[in-house]
Amino acid sequence: MDRPGVSPKEALWLTLAIWVGAFLLSTLANWIAYPNDWRFLFPRTINSLLGALVCGFMYLALTTVRDRSMALQIVVATALSMIVAVAYAWVVPIVPRLLWSRWVDFPAAAPLPYRLRNLPGNAHSFFWNYFAWCCGYFALMYGSMARAQAQRTLEVEALRRETENQLLRSQINPHFLFNALNTISSQVLNRKTRAAETSIQALSRHLRRSLDQTHHDFVTLAMELEGLEDLAEIYRARFGPRLIVELRLPDDLKTVLVPAQISQPLLENALKFATAGTPGQIEVQVIAEAVGDRLRLTVRDNGEPFGTSPPGLGSGLRTVERRLVITYGSAASLTRQALPGRGFEAIIEIPLERPA
Repeated sequence: MDRPGVSPKEALWLTLAIWVGAFLLSTLANWIAYPNDWRFLFPRTINSLLGALVCGFMYLALTTVRDRSMALQIVVATALSMIVAVAYAWVVPIVPRLLWSRWVDFPAAAPLPYRLRNLPGNAHSFFWNYFAWCCGYFALMYGSMARAQAQRTLEVEALRRETENQLLRSQINPHFLFNALNTISSQVLNRKTRAAETSIQALSRHLRRSLDQTHHDFVTLAMELEGLEDLAEIYRARFGPRLIVELRLPDDLKTVLVPAQISQPLLENALKFATAGTPGQIEVQVIAEAVGDRLRLTVRDNGEPFGTSPPGLGSGLRTVERRLVITYGSAASLTRQALPGRGFEAIIEIPLERPA
């Protein structure tokens, strides 16, 4: 693959900057020394145009070694600057005389030995014009390479985040599937046929929905809570009427976009802890609400207290936390806290986004 390079448009602007600047400075110096002598204005214009044309050829020459090492490019640029400076110093006194001798009264041409003797000094002066052009060329080259590298870094980072996000999402289904099959197995062993049938139907709906969402990073909040309802249905078949799962979704938030299956581990975690040590009524609430320009999704249970702080994050909640970081960075948060008396709540806050 070709390396990033300097575009012709960038080279043109660089050349204009160098030679227009040189023309203006030399004209100003001549005007200060000889205020009423404008004889060399037109020759100086021709020389500047000639210098710009030479830079064009240098650009073409440097593009031929653009894919080579930077050291080689610098050597080539320096050598070109020296060669064209000598050629330019030799040609400059001749071209204006040939083109403008009919309109401008030029002094007599200097003898050849004098021109040869002064050639190195004149070439030295012009060398810095071309060397400055080369420095500008490599500055533009470096900028182009830096932008390309930054773009590649962004693409690699986006691909890494997408891949990690897909891997994290793939961890959710096996975890849920294990719990669901374990529940169905228990129901079958205890000959709870109707409950097992209900659980299987809920599991089937969930898996079908998961397949439909495979290629979608985001789903509407309404679709997200439909998946939670399937999960709750499996647990209801197991615990019967003493389990109450309430899903609160205002109508104006149904189209809000959320990462697919982001809330499932929260509900699983709440059901796991609430049903583990609660002998009486089990209550789990999933509440969606808008707080300014943010969406707050709360999963709250009335499980037995574990002290002043919630238990450590399991693999499911760690997956949720990591997915939030990948998707939103610091704009999202996952917090858990013990409720007064008994129960815990987990809260996800993300930017409130709707379909375009």
